[in-house]
Amino acid sequence: MTNAYRHLFYPTKDDVKAPTGLMHYVLPAQDSSTVKGNSNQQSIILKALKDCEKIRPEGSKPFAPIYILQKVWSKGLDHWTTKALKDAFAKDLNLNILLDAEISLLRDTIRQGLEDGHWDMKVEPEKPVAVRWKAKGALKTILYCDGELISAEFRPSDEYKTEITRTTNFRLVADYGNGETSPTANSSCNFC
Repeated sequence: MTNAYRHLFYPTKDDVKAPTGLMHYVLPAQDSSTVKGNSNQQSIILKALKDCEKIRPEGSKPFAPIYILQKVWSKGLDHWTTKALKDAFAKDLNLNILLDAEISLLRDTIRQGLEDGHWDMKVEPEKPVAVRWKAKGALKTILYCDGELISAEFRPSDEYKTEITRTTNFRLVADYGNGETSPTANSSCNFC
């Protein structure tokens, strides 16, 4: 069955070989039938993407700040968020696919760019948020912010006001007595 799925399509910018923005790569027959690990072809696809130079090999050094400025930074922008930098790798067909392991390398690139004076950092101001809830029938509620307990007494219907500087996750747990609890809500406050 795995021999039937030998065709890998990946995004790239090549007007001749991939005019639609998708490059076609045929997995070798011996690789397509070799299933490793937890019965999927993830490692084979990753190897193929490395062979096609669409993802960087493990152990690669952080991107040079000059590379980011020349190849990744959108023309005409005078400022950019770190999230927009990360998202650029997903949007631009000329760029490699950014794996999760490379996020820490991007941090190193940003740090190096700041130290070398290629760009300046602006810390965003705090923004006020209010988290409101109603947990009908609960005796009390407990609120967590990014996994940490907020040490305050909350009623079943209440609100919590704070300020955030980044995307923040809140989790509310309602206590109904006799050891019965229920996670009533998960909420994420996005910082833009």
